[in-house]
Amino acid sequence: MSFPTSAMNELIVVLVLVFITLFGVAFLYLFQFLSDLNFWEKIPYGFGLGCGLLAIYMFVLGRIGHWQYPVIITPLLLSIILAIFLRFNQIKQDVIWRFSLDPWDKMLLALIFLQVAYTGFEAWLRPLSAWDGWAIWLLKAKMFYQDGFVNPEIYHLTISQYPYVVNLIGTFIYQTLGVVDDRAVLLFFFFVYLMLGLSFFSFIKSKFSITRSILFTFLLLSLQNIIRHGGRFEAGYADLTLGFYLFLGFTLLQRYLTHSKISTLIPLSLLMGISSLVKEEGFVFTAICQIIIFYHSIFRHKNFNHFLISLIWLLPYIDWQIFKSLNSIYINPYSGGMLDLARFSQIVILMGKELAKIQNWNFLWPIFFLALIFNKKNLKPDAKLALLLLSLQFASYLAIFLITPIPIQVQVPNSFDRLLLHLAPLALYTIAASAKK
Repeated sequence: MSFPTSAMNELIVVLVLVFITLFGVAFLYLFQFLSDLNFWEKIPYGFGLGCGLLAIYMFVLGRIGHWQYPVIITPLLLSIILAIFLRFNQIKQDVIWRFSLDPWDKMLLALIFLQVAYTGFEAWLRPLSAWDGWAIWLLKAKMFYQDGFVNPEIYHLTISQYPYVVNLIGTFIYQTLGVVDDRAVLLFFFFVYLMLGLSFFSFIKSKFSITRSILFTFLLLSLQNIIRHGGRFEAGYADLTLGFYLFLGFTLLQRYLTHSKISTLIPLSLLMGISSLVKEEGFVFTAICQIIIFYHSIFRHKNFNHFLISLIWLLPYIDWQIFKSLNSIYINPYSGGMLDLARFSQIVILMGKELAKIQNWNFLWPIFFLALIFNKKNLKPDAKLALLLLSLQFASYLAIFLITPIPIQVQVPNSFDRLLLHLAPLALYTIAASAKK
C-alpha cells in the first residue's frame, strides 16, 4: 500500500509529535516529577516540556556547529528507553485511568471528539494562510532548516527578535521530513489545541466532577478563535501555543503553592523558561509567577533553597538574551512611543468590542465578568490565583497599548484577539471554579 507524499508527510509529523511527547513524559518519569499524576495526565506536560527542552537543546547545538540529526534525536530516544526499563512498573500502573460516565457525560464526550476531529481535519486540509506564520514563525523555521544551524543573520533578515521555541520545533519537523512541508507542519498547532484540551480536562477533573470537567473542556475547545488557531485559517501563529504554556504554568504553580514540592517546582520553572521563549509576552507571565514563588518560599515558608531552584528558568532565558546581545539583535517595537493616557477610553472601547464578539468567543467574556460580579466572594484559592495571573497579564497588554507608537485603531483590532488566546483558558477555568455544584 502506498501513500501520497503529502499524506505520508502528515503521518510522519504526527509520529514526530508523539515521539516528542513521549520524550517529555519519559523525562518526568526518570526524575520522578509530578509523580502523583497518572500517565495520561502527564501527557500535556510531556508535550510542553518535550517541545521546550528539544528547542533549547537545538538552540545550543545550532550555535556550536551544524546540526547532526542523530546527535539531536539520540538523547530523546535514550530517555524513552531508560524510562521504559527503569520505570516500567510505575508506567504500567499509571496507564490505568478509570472514571464512570453517565449518558450526559457520554454525549458531551462524543461532541468533544467530533470537535477535535473537525479541527484536526481542518489542520490537515488547509495550507498555511496566517500572515505571521508566513512572515515569522515558519519562515525562520525554514531558514534554520536550509542553513543547518542557528544563523544570527536570520534575525536581521526577518527583522524579528521573537524567541525560538516554535521556530525550532518547525525546523526539527522539516529535518525529520527531509523537506519543507508547510501544510504538514501545521499539525503541530493542532497538537497544541489537543493538549490544551487534555490539560484543561485533567486539571478540572482533579478539582471538580467529571461532568463539569467534560462540559467546560467542550466549551473551551468550541471557542471559534481557538479552533481557528488550532487548525483552521490562523494556524501558524504562536499565540495558542503561548496560551497552552501559560495554562500549564498556572496548574503547576497552583500545585506548588498547595504542596510546596520540589518535584513540582522544577518542571514549573522549566515551563516558565519555555514560556518566555515562545513569545515575549510569556516573560511577563514568568515574572509574575516568580514573584509569587518568591513570596511563598521566602516570606511564608522561609525556604531559600526552593527560591534558588525556582530560578532554573533564568538559564535558557539569559542565554537567549546573551545571544541577542552578542549578535546585535535588538528591535524596539515601541521606539518613538510614549505613555498616552488620553487614549485609554478609546482602547477600552476597542477591547470591549473584541470581548463582545460572539463569533470569536461565544459568550465567554460576558459570562466571565458576570461570574466575577456575582461570585467574587465565593472564589476558591485556585480560581483567585487564575484571576490574579489573568489580571496582571491583561494589565501588561493594556500598558503596551498605552505606549505603542502604532495607531491604536490599527494595533488593538489587529492583535487583541490573539492576546486573548493567552488568557481564555484561565478565564474559562475561573468560571468553572466559581460555578455552583
